[in-house]
Amino acid sequence: MMQLYCLWLEKSNMNVMLLYVQLQDKATLLTAERKKRGKTIPEGLASAEDIRGYHQVASHVVCC
Repeated sequence: MMQLYCLWLEKSNMNVMLLYVQLQDKATLLTAERKKRGKTIPEGLASAEDIRGYHQVASHVVCC
């Protein structure tokens, strides 16, 4: 009986280790995708040079 328990425990630990490795791999992949997405500028976004060329046309003051 003890041998069966030891085999089951060993197999369970291997499954936990395998799940942990798979989870770490997925976390690494998602982190890399987030970093890559954060470094790219969305298409159609005004450049810094475009914004420097803007000038104020009007302002609206909201009172009480």
